[in-house]
Amino acid sequence: MAMTMQYCPYCSGAVVAGDDLYDLCDSCGKRLYKNRSDFEQFPAVVGNVEKYSPVIAMIKDDNLPKAFETVQAMIEESGGEDPDELMLLGCIYMQMGEDGKALAEWRKSIEKLETFQNFDAYVCTMSAMISDHIYYIETEFVNFDYIKYIDRLGEILYDRLKEPCTYVLYLTINRIYRRKLRDLGVTIEDPVFSDVLSNLFCRIIEYNRNCEIVDYLVTSMLQLMGYDEATYVEDENILCHTFALFRDYVSAYMEEMTEEDRAAVRHYWNDENMKELVTAFEGIISQTKGESVGLGLFRRKADDFDLAGSVNTYVRKYLLISAPSKDAQSD
Repeated sequence: MAMTMQYCPYCSGAVVAGDDLYDLCDSCGKRLYKNRSDFEQFPAVVGNVEKYSPVIAMIKDDNLPKAFETVQAMIEESGGEDPDELMLLGCIYMQMGEDGKALAEWRKSIEKLETFQNFDAYVCTMSAMISDHIYYIETEFVNFDYIKYIDRLGEILYDRLKEPCTYVLYLTINRIYRRKLRDLGVTIEDPVFSDVLSNLFCRIIEYNRNCEIVDYLVTSMLQLMGYDEATYVEDENILCHTFALFRDYVSAYMEEMTEEDRAAVRHYWNDENMKELVTAFEGIISQTKGESVGLGLFRRKADDFDLAGSVNTYVRKYLLISAPSKDAQSD
């Protein structure tokens, strides 16, 4: 699944062409991997194909006991100091359904990283495992708060890197999950499709700092979800209409924004202060949820709720249109 970026999702630096495997951030030097769903590329990325490829094969073949035994032996030999081994152990735990243990191993792995050139490869690897786990728990009706889980992983990554990570984590999981559903022939009518992707996409909106790709992100999602502006009320598709309003307001305001204004958005927000946006957008979403009352009618929780006005206010905050001056921010 190829993915091209204009700006580094971590530091907002310019992205320059690399090779078939990755592009490169010209600022922080991170490799930004194009094929973000290929779990098998991990051994090549970290430069140890001979050592790790057999473990990947065991995981793909669902031979998890053997994979666990193999990686545990590696960890005992290295003294638990190799981040690649700990990353793979976390992947095995996730495939076993032990998501708590997976998170613990991934945290140890990230903490032991000495350089961050291949940081994105770790994000892609964890995203692939989480995507598989979400599908499993949704089809098996297992209790798992995947939003809370991904949020926590994003916090761990941000604490270590000191650069925003949550957006690219959600974006990568979302893309891998969409591909998985497509390959399995799952349709939009299935809650495994519509509910999960809607929840993931809300976080993509809330943590995206690059206002220039909002139109692409939202338009792609609306097409996927079958949104029709003329029938969204009858279709009970208020959430997608909220996404459309967000896109349209962003596009309208951006016509008056300079490149410096747009860059300010990318550099101002980070995973910590974007929680303000998360709270605000979730508040809007909570007001749009309603219930079917029959005959194709739909009633919102608050019939007098000004959805367009609320989204407009949110977009202005997101685009820093009403933000305090730089002097005021430094006080």
